[in-house]
Amino acid sequence: MSTLNVSNITDGTDTVGTSYVLNGSAKAFWRSATTYTLGSSLNVSSMTDNSTGNYNVSFSSAFASSADFAATFGSVSSVPRIYGGYVISASEMSCRMFNSSGTANDTNATGNVNGELA
Repeated sequence: MSTLNVSNITDGTDTVGTSYVLNGSAKAFWRSATTYTLGSSLNVSSMTDNSTGNYNVSFSSAFASSADFAATFGSVSSVPRIYGGYVISASEMSCRMFNSSGTANDTNATGNVNGELA
């Protein structure tokens, strides 16, 4: 067995330190630039606005299975939000957003996903 000792990994465009990879990192993240319009992202091919407070996130590279990832959500604004989501498949999840009163609500959203890629 061979061992590689490197401080950085690159794909020719982006470079990341191996300590970041070894310590774990998000396998996907997104920030909507406007309501459910994809802004900055990693491993996200699209966001789909389904209805008020309801959007889907599709991944560029699928996870190992629909049971092999977990997501966390956040808000771009300072208004309290309640988030939830469920897995549709290894390459897509559905997200729900509500205001602090529990009413479905649209706002800019953020999220990140950790898990095993296929």
